[in-house]
Amino acid sequence: MSSAVVLCGQTIAFAPASGRPGETVAVKISLKSADGKQPSILQWQTTTPLAKVDKLEETVPSPAAEAAGKGITCAVVSKTAETFTTRCIMAGGQTSIPDGLIATLNLKIAAGATPGRFEIRADKALAVSKDLTRVDMPPTTAIITVR
Repeated sequence: MSSAVVLCGQTIAFAPASGRPGETVAVKISLKSADGKQPSILQWQTTTPLAKVDKLEETVPSPAAEAAGKGITCAVVSKTAETFTTRCIMAGGQTSIPDGLIATLNLKIAAGATPGRFEIRADKALAVSKDLTRVDMPPTTAIITVR
């Protein structure tokens, strides 16, 4: 089951992932838009528990997003004793972001992570259309299972 955000016919979803302590797992990020409503820019933030995730290794665009001229830039925007928050922006070129798989968030599960489930919160998500209309999206989560 994936978490999804629905707004004006658009959905952004983070697929669940699982792995063992010390392993890198891939969280797939997908987009679904109503016909003619595909955004040209996406932005989101992820808040990750430090006790469960050693590091976010990278967030990479899918081949379809790259073919549309899109790239992803991510940066840590805050860190507390319990969590760190990263903001990612997908942009580039004149083409809209295609529906389907748009990116993969690669993260390394902490070596000391205990078995069970945890969430990576994705919030402050927004989409910007070709005509520069901004659409804010409500929060969603990615469920990660430590085996």
